Amino acid sequence: MNTDYPGFKVYYTDNGSTPTLKSKEASGAIPYQTGKKYLFKVFDAKGRSGEVIAY
Repeated sequence: MNTDYPGFKVYYTDNGSTPTLKSKEASGAIPYQTGKKYLFKVFDAKGRSGEVIAY
């Protein structure tokens, strides 16, 4: 998983809640479990974020 811009980090949740800076960071493989709702969000160094992406 990556972003178009260096320095941005991707955070995710697996319980359907909106990701925050306190959520798990997506820095490698994510253990996928059927039936869970995964939400992803990109944050920059200042804490600004993009749109939520669901999978």
